[in-house]
Amino acid sequence: MERSGSETSSATETRASSAIRARGRNWGQQVGVRRGHKNKKRPCLANGVTGCAVIDKKEIEKELDEVQRSILLALSAKDHEKIPGKLWLQKEVFLISNNDAGLSEECDFSPYLQGPYSEELEEALVSLSQLGILQIEGKHDGKISLTNFGKVVAADIQKKTAEKQLSLIEDIKQFLNDLSEDELLTYIYGVYPEFTTESVKKSKL
Repeated sequence: MERSGSETSSATETRASSAIRARGRNWGQQVGVRRGHKNKKRPCLANGVTGCAVIDKKEIEKELDEVQRSILLALSAKDHEKIPGKLWLQKEVFLISNNDAGLSEECDFSPYLQGPYSEELEEALVSLSQLGILQIEGKHDGKISLTNFGKVVAADIQKKTAEKQLSLIEDIKQFLNDLSEDELLTYIYGVYPEFTTESVKKSKL
């Protein structure tokens, strides 16, 4: 993965890593126990799942749940920089949720093939894509970014989010976004070993 400019300098990476590690174990480790998948049905925000009519952003924002909002905040950070793929999104929101008990409960992360994984997060990603709020490059797992409409919706959510939370999300994305897949998993597995029990890559790292 390409890295450029001062954003990826060793000094910046060290500061971001240190900040995350310092918060790490205080970020709500209660997510280690599976609480049961809620299989919550998200409301339809438009006239049908496909071919949706254009609707007001305020109507959409009002109906978005906490998991969907967390995705928009992650995608908005670092000046809307794309997230490399679903693996990175899962891990970034995982770290965000460890500082937010409500989001942690909604995401319900559990050990999976590549560490902490949330079915709720995956469903939220699909729903936001169907609404035209975000886009995923390629067929399944390309880079993820906000559409122009998504940026408008996300901007309103940012205005209602505490500065401390926005700063935390910025730090997390700053650090994780620039890691390769192996670097990302090595970091997550090292800090959260309780989420490696189902991993298919742990022995290869």
